[in-house]
Amino acid sequence: MVKSVEARVLICDPDRKISAQISNLLYERFGNGEPPLERNLSHFLSGQRPFIHSNVEIRVVDSPQQAHESVVSHPAPYYSLVVFEAENAKETDRPRYMADIRDHDPFMPLMVVGRSIDADFAGSCARSGVKYFGEEERSIQDQIERFFRRRGIIPNLTVVKFGGSLFDYDRVGNPENLETVIQTLIEYHGEGGEDRTRKTANRLLLNVGMGQFGDTVKDWQRSHGHVATVRAHYPQAAANALMMNVEMVRKLFGEGGAARINPQAFYYIGAETTYKRIPIIAIAPHHILVRDKIPLEDSDTHTIALAEHYGAQRVVIIKRTDGIYAFDPYRGFPIGIPLTQENHERHQQVRKAAQANNERYERLTVGEVLGGAIKREGTDPFGQPDGSSGHLIEDSALRYMRTHCRYLQEIVVVHIAPEEMYIPGKEGTYQHIITGEQMVLPDGGWKEVLRRSIRDACNGVAKSRICRKSKITHS
Repeated sequence: MVKSVEARVLICDPDRKISAQISNLLYERFGNGEPPLERNLSHFLSGQRPFIHSNVEIRVVDSPQQAHESVVSHPAPYYSLVVFEAENAKETDRPRYMADIRDHDPFMPLMVVGRSIDADFAGSCARSGVKYFGEEERSIQDQIERFFRRRGIIPNLTVVKFGGSLFDYDRVGNPENLETVIQTLIEYHGEGGEDRTRKTANRLLLNVGMGQFGDTVKDWQRSHGHVATVRAHYPQAAANALMMNVEMVRKLFGEGGAARINPQAFYYIGAETTYKRIPIIAIAPHHILVRDKIPLEDSDTHTIALAEHYGAQRVVIIKRTDGIYAFDPYRGFPIGIPLTQENHERHQQVRKAAQANNERYERLTVGEVLGGAIKREGTDPFGQPDGSSGHLIEDSALRYMRTHCRYLQEIVVVHIAPEEMYIPGKEGTYQHIITGEQMVLPDGGWKEVLRRSIRDACNGVAKSRICRKSKITHS
């Protein structure tokens, strides 16, 4: 269907025992005006063609096999929710189809509804990926409200994104840098007024992509994706990589510093939870992905959607660059190999020559970046152009910011390793390899430079930013 919808729900209910109930509960969440007449609703539910009711597209099918066929016939994410009628789902081979649906779209909520849910059946469904069950109408309604939780504005919130190049650096650079980043975020989150009142406390939400685990999954897919079973399993493998990376990052926060949030439980993120700890989440809420047509692989768009959903005005991206440049500031520098003291200085001189005509922009609008104000071709591990586009941030994320956001105002960038942007200068100073600016290291050295950069960025002070309305200015 061409019409844009708020949600898309698939109901597996051959005897139409729960379809009207689910449709009416969806109306209570999304509907405006008078509810549809019962005879009209019964007519729509009697067939298997999708129909729009209360700005929700609903399709009813007669078996889990048909549900599976409907789900896998569309690239994920397509459906916001799949609901199974309990009696029908109890038949012997039903959980297998549930598991196949989960493999195709690992973050989509699956729910079983009915009065025949015993412990053995619930356990079988849970092993197949079903996490939600409802017998009483109130329980079903509460869960639907959670799946489609309305926007909640969190005061004084900054969304922080660990970019993919941060993890690339962590593999070949100084691992203490990532630990410094995390300790700085913990300290910043703990500030905001002597009594940490709810309105003034610094709140952070951390978004983490697949990192090095995702690189392994993507490489495997590129090599063996022609095999049908490998191709079918890719979404689940990518989801596993996401959750593994989130958990690895969470462990670096120590006990109580951060909370890993399962994407299906995004509704736990609110003013109270962000007041206590730093939530870490891998993707935007699933129903937003469906509503706004965001692919699972568009990691930067997930970050922007998260910020908008929770009312954050600023996104801070921590990656392997300190700003927005006319072209990649790592052109001429072999970022993919470990560097020693000896070869680092030699490579920096080669890089300085390659960067002779580069310049850093202090402020660009989304439209200017999308319009080609800067070259966004990527660089391979050996410092040469790699032919890729969307360097710095994905085009899809910028388009989403331009068309879907009213709360989010700006994106700022922090370098995971600011020392990579400088070469030794005169009399103990360091010179920026592109802008030529001079710097004297503070007490604490490069770690202190990194700490200050993160704090400044969270407070809106940065060398570069992408925002809504600005003229191009150079630093």
